[in-house]
Amino acid sequence: MGKVLICSVLLILCVRQLVAFRIPCSPPLGSGCLTITTQLDSLATSTLTELPLSIYILYFDQSSPNLRPGDKATLDSLAEKLVKQPTLLATVTGYTDNVGKRELNLVLAEYRAKTVANYLRQRGVLADQIVAKWEGPDKKASAEDPEAVKTISRRVVVLLAPR
Repeated sequence: MGKVLICSVLLILCVRQLVAFRIPCSPPLGSGCLTITTQLDSLATSTLTELPLSIYILYFDQSSPNLRPGDKATLDSLAEKLVKQPTLLATVTGYTDNVGKRELNLVLAEYRAKTVANYLRQRGVLADQIVAKWEGPDKKASAEDPEAVKTISRRVVVLLAPR
């Protein structure tokens, strides 16, 4: 029960054009996975459709909005994908751990999200393909070890989905 459940990303197209997918989280949230549902306008309702959906997670050092060296290669390939497929939208969301004042963590989460968004723009991604937002410490990651929670909470999640 104490283990972090790893759920594969599931894409399900329902009759009402809703797509649901599951990402890892810990058991206290119920089924062990967080389900996210989103409306997609351009999909046919009569068949299941495989979607070009990708999730990228970049981790940051404590109190830092700076990219780690390995993240640049990941973002370069992500930018290349976005440039080649202008119908994709990248939603970039910044997070922090809960150490320190909430207001400062929100600013740090904003800087992290904007750092990633600006890096993608500098690599040729169109501005209207990127949505940057930030949650700060409000949606922390889950793990058994409190220090591990802090480490994995310092992140930016980039969700690629059709517009």
